[in-house]
Order: sequence, then C-alpha cells, then structure tokens
Amino acid sequence: MVRAMHRRSRGALRAATITATLLLGGCLLYPQRSRSGDRPADHTFVARAESIAERRIGIYRRQLGIGEPQAIVLALTGNAGLAQYQVDATAQLFGDWLAHDEAAPRAAVVLAMQYPGYGDDYGNGTSMTVIAAAALEVVAWARQQHPGVPLVVHGQSIGTTCALHVANQLPGEVAGVLLEKPPNLYSMILWRYGWWNAWLIALPYALSLPASACSDDLAAGITDVPVLFVVGRRDDIAPPAYAREVFDACAGPKRWVDADTGHGGRPTPGNAPALHDGLRWLWQEASRR
Repeated sequence: MVRAMHRRSRGALRAATITATLLLGGCLLYPQRSRSGDRPADHTFVARAESIAERRIGIYRRQLGIGEPQAIVLALTGNAGLAQYQVDATAQLFGDWLAHDEAAPRAAVVLAMQYPGYGDDYGNGTSMTVIAAAALEVVAWARQQHPGVPLVVHGQSIGTTCALHVANQLPGEVAGVLLEKPPNLYSMILWRYGWWNAWLIALPYALSLPASACSDDLAAGITDVPVLFVVGRRDDIAPPAYAREVFDACAGPKRWVDADTGHGGRPTPGNAPALHDGLRWLWQEASRR
C-alpha cells in the first residue's frame, strides 16, 4: 500500500510538472508568424553557438540622425512581439529623445533581433534559453559591424530578461540597459499564478526556469552597467511590485521612471515626464564606460 501511494505521489508530481510546462510555459512565449506584406529582415546571419547552431537570425535596422552612429541600440521585444514592429517602437522612443536633447548622441542605429521560432522562422521551435543564446550572437555581430560604438540594450516585457542576461554575460560589451516593464518571472509564477493550483503546478515550473530567465538573480550580478527601469504604473501583466524586486536586486547604477500606462502602452514624455531625463542619465553613464 505504501509503495502504491509512492507511485501515485510520483505520478501526481510528474503530471503537475507536465501541466506546468503546458499551461505556464505557454504563457511565457507566443511565437508569431510574419504577416503578409511585412518587410523582410535587413540582415541575416547563421548562428555559431552550439545550442543554436545553423539557426538563421534576422536583424531589422533603423538609422536615427545623420552621420556615423554614436550609439547602437539593440531592441529585444516581448513574448508575442515581432522585430519588424519593435524596431519602430524603439526607434520612436530614442528618436524623440535625440530630437529634443542636445546631450543625446547625434546619430544612432537601432537593431531589433527576430527571435528564433518567430517571423519567417515560425514553427522551428524556440525557448527562453534559445533566445538568450541568440541575443549573445547578435551582440557579437553588432560589435563587428560597429566596433567601438557604445551598445545599449533595450528590453521590453519578457525581452528584459534577455537584456539582463546579455548585460550579465557580456558586461564589457554593453554600455547600458533600458528595461521597459520588466517582469520578475520566478516571483510572478509563484505568487501571482500559484494560489489557484495550490503551487502544485507553479512551483515545479518556477524551479525549472533557466538561469537566463531569472531577472532578479541576473540583476544582482550586474555591478557596473547602468540600468534604467521604465515601469507602467497601471501594468496588470507585469505589475510594478515585481519590477521593484528586480530594481532592488540590481547591484549597479540604476534609475526608476514611472509611466502612466498599462503593459501595452508605450512610454512617452507625455505619460512619463521623467523619461528623457532618464535616457540622458543612461547615456551619460554609458559614455563613461
């Protein structure tokens, strides 16, 4: 009888783990297919890292200002985003600042990475680990294209975990980080989604998160790279309390900007009056590195 109870317990835990992967795992990544009429990537290259060997990575590019770029901005979108749209959103955010602040760089290049398994690569499989590995490849590619130019990583939503991973793994290559509405996935899965399943589903899934998805741990390892947090005051998907956990864990120079938006709203000087001051601070700190 005891053995039978043990078998049932192991079976229940296995079922809970599988259910967690299906239910909560699906909440993390929503690969999107490119739509008819979407422009193709401006650049593509083949990944070299063993974990994503031979995967093609697409890059979308926008030029801001005139002349040689004084900054590179790498844009990492949310879990249901596409690079061809994120590149425009990041270009608008930084372009508006460049146009209104004399302290801003005169010209910059925005590069948005299409996540493996998204866009034209839809259906080929992806994961948080694969996306994190691809982001490191894109940084190496960007440094080859623009040697010596400061690199700022802009992560949006779940892209912030990837941005933190890049800064954590390549502190010498990253001059600054902008985190727009960062979720702390581990805490969110446990405390926001654990109660309804008595943590039988949430706990195994939270424990299965790869290191590249644990934002507070990644932030704690960033000691020199400046990090600007832009947080939606009305965000009910990645509530500010979870962003605050990542902010508090961040060991390096950091600044917090409130935006009067929900999760899907884009920060602007209208809804985030301190946005341009925050970007100026980030650029000044980045320029010292």
